[in-house]
Amino acid sequence: MKAKRKIYKSEIVWIVIASLFGIAALFFGIIGIVERYLPVNNWISRFITQYNNAFNSNLPFTVHATIYLAIGLAIYLISTLVYANYSETRFQKRQRRQARRRMEESIELEANSEEETIEEAKPIDIEFN
Repeated sequence: MKAKRKIYKSEIVWIVIASLFGIAALFFGIIGIVERYLPVNNWISRFITQYNNAFNSNLPFTVHATIYLAIGLAIYLISTLVYANYSETRFQKRQRRQARRRMEESIELEANSEEETIEEAKPIDIEFN
């Protein structure tokens, strides 16, 4: 059976942040596509104008969607790689400890078996003339 990996709270937080960027990308993408097919000077075009003025940009919402999607994917990939590496390191440490413990136990068993053979041996009486 495969051992389950511990999921840390900070990992969940980073995944949620990446998901929020993905949701924002979806929102901006849908609004950008809908705005293309609506008549000029509608509420979405006014919103886009105000948004672009606030951030000093002149990009359509589909480009904003692409940027947010790239940021969300980068956050998700980096957090996944960092925590996978951390988990792999902990797994390798645990394996080395178990191997060391098994080796120490086998040495102890060998030492105990040698002591038992020494105890079982009977003294030999040698007579010198």
